[in-house]
Amino acid sequence: MDNWKKYILSIFWVPLLLMQIILVIFKEKINVMGLTYVMFLGCLIWVISFIFGWLAIYTLKKKGGVKKGKSYVHTTKLVTSGLYSIVRHPQYTADILFSLALLLISYDLWVIIIGIKIMILLLIDIWLTDKFEIDKFGEEYQEYIKEVPRTNFIVGVIRLYRRRKKVFKMKIKLFPRRKFGIWSIILLILFFIFLRIFFIFVEMGERGGDTFFSKLRLTILI
Repeated sequence: MDNWKKYILSIFWVPLLLMQIILVIFKEKINVMGLTYVMFLGCLIWVISFIFGWLAIYTLKKKGGVKKGKSYVHTTKLVTSGLYSIVRHPQYTADILFSLALLLISYDLWVIIIGIKIMILLLIDIWLTDKFEIDKFGEEYQEYIKEVPRTNFIVGVIRLYRRRKKVFKMKIKLFPRRKFGIWSIILLILFFIFLRIFFIFVEMGERGGDTFFSKLRLTILI
């Protein structure tokens, strides 16, 4: 499969995702149905999507045999450890979760329609990516497919647990042990930023008075 074909569908779903972001954050289509607990769930999923996306990039850079100066997508080794031992496509999983999070935070009709389209396109994109990876890594990737699901991280955790029972010494290495200090600090800071933004959404859903950007400016000052 030609390399450009791997990214062809991103021409369609990336602009749609940007439209979702504009509607929810900039147009402030937030909790339009007054379902605060649904919005709360959406914010939680948003944080999870961020963790999935960040960890996927970090793992590929460290374990994918990426040459110096190259992007993390230019891997030379098949990565099957860390987050990749739970799902085959954690970045796509992060995109799906992020779109779902925006959908739940907003519950606006247009945001829902756009979100459904994004998720369908992403699922097709994942299928095409699997074909590309089979061409690239061959039988090794086909064996990987048998053990690890595409995006279902709940099934992935269950399968990993079963594999660990069979091989007692197998360990989950979500983070490399070396040179981790600075990255753990960065991740912790970003987590608290996302957590603060989450509480902004909750307050906006309950009060509906302040705008997102006025409360965000207040957060920065705090």
